[in-house]
Amino acid sequence: MKRSSLVLSAFRILLIVLAISEIITVKGIKYCDKPATYYRGKCVDEKCLNNCKTFESAARGHCTTGQEKLVCICVYDCAKMNPPPGGWPPPPPKGKTPIII
Repeated sequence: MKRSSLVLSAFRILLIVLAISEIITVKGIKYCDKPATYYRGKCVDEKCLNNCKTFESAARGHCTTGQEKLVCICVYDCAKMNPPPGGWPPPPPKGKTPIII
C-alpha cells in the first residue's frame, strides 16, 4: 500500500513540474545577454545584479567568465530592448543555418 501511494505521489509531482514548465514555455519570454556598460572592477554577482537593475534597466545580471576574467553580464527581455541602429537583422531563411565568422 505504501509503495503504490509513493508511486502515485511521484507521478503527481511529475505532472505538476511538467505543467509548470509548459506554462513558462507558453509565455515565451526571450532573454538577451549583453555585457554591462557601467560596471567596473572585480565582478561580484550581487553587485553585478544591482548595477544591471539600477543603471542599465535589465531584468537581472550575473558574473560569467570572459576572456581573462569574470565579466558582468546584464540580461534583458528581448521584446523590451531598443533595436540597434539600422534595425534588427532579418532572420535566416528556413532550412538554412547562418554562417557565423
